Amino acid sequence: MIHIIPHHINGGSWIKWYNLIHFDETEQVSHYIVDNPSTYERFFILQEEYPIHLEQHLKNINPKEGDIVFCDIQYFPYWSIETFEPTIFDLAKKYGIKFFIVDSDNFRPYTDTEYYTIFSNRFDMKYSTENFNYFRYRASGQAYFYNLPEIFIPFLETIRQRKANFIVGVDKIERLLSLKHIIDNGMDKDFYVGYSGFTRPYDDSQISDSLKSFRDSTLPIILDTSFERSCNGSVNVEFPPFPYTLNSYVSAICETSIPMDEIHLSEKSWNPFISMNIPLILGSKHINQYLRNLGFWLAEDLFDISEKSNYIEIVNQYKSNLDIIHNMSYNDLYQYFLQNKNKFLHNHTILGRQKFVFNRNNYK
Repeated sequence: MIHIIPHHINGGSWIKWYNLIHFDETEQVSHYIVDNPSTYERFFILQEEYPIHLEQHLKNINPKEGDIVFCDIQYFPYWSIETFEPTIFDLAKKYGIKFFIVDSDNFRPYTDTEYYTIFSNRFDMKYSTENFNYFRYRASGQAYFYNLPEIFIPFLETIRQRKANFIVGVDKIERLLSLKHIIDNGMDKDFYVGYSGFTRPYDDSQISDSLKSFRDSTLPIILDTSFERSCNGSVNVEFPPFPYTLNSYVSAICETSIPMDEIHLSEKSWNPFISMNIPLILGSKHINQYLRNLGFWLAEDLFDISEKSNYIEIVNQYKSNLDIIHNMSYNDLYQYFLQNKNKFLHNHTILGRQKFVFNRNNYK
């Protein structure tokens, strides 16, 4: 028996992860019901109390030996492996079950063990079939997604006012380097550039004095509102900023991180396929190969998307690709866009076909 605890904790308006996982008709699947699911989904209880509530759910479910339980990662103290694993092991052994834990963000990487499997947006490429990468499947589960071609197709032949859009929230070193390259070379005159930098995960000691000076004198860059108001609202929203994507040709994306040993795919990388733009992605070492393996067109006849061996090479490659956009005339970019308009529909179709079907035989 598979038991699903259908709580997408702190997911806001996102489509729930438990509505995106499909099961073979031979599986017996039970959805655990509580009176007030919003109590758990909206962080109305203290984080440290979630494991206590999880055990109460398990008592109510009363699983049998060998059953599977799906639940949100935030039912566990996920921030430290030293506290995370003992909590899982204790409950898994006590009830004789295996947990399948869904991380709809990037708290922990994909992991498969005897007692638990974590589905994550961070994973090794060799596990790309087994892993449920939430953001890969989110778009196809949204009701609006399949109506977008009716809106976008008439815009595919219009002349656009900007060459690209480059929109960033969290300030990170590789993003800051890219922004500096854009502004130093005058690309901001032809790009929609937004960079609020409302928070940053790095220390000033990690960047040069000149980069720090640039940052402090340049940020924030807000496209459409005050900085204070820009800090209020959703993050990882379900769709791209359409007013800018519809009026530019290239979506220049900066992924959450650039790891060398795993793929990290947030909602950002899927945005150009939703908005039908030319995709240009700054991301992990294997990200382009992964997306190409899924069948997506990445404008490889325009950009260099070959695999690079280290962080610096990846950032420099991205900046060189930005130069390609900058050096093209508006008319040349428009003609390239027209010649490839069927590729945008192709990408949108491929994204809409993404479906995750759980097969227990793929896991320990």
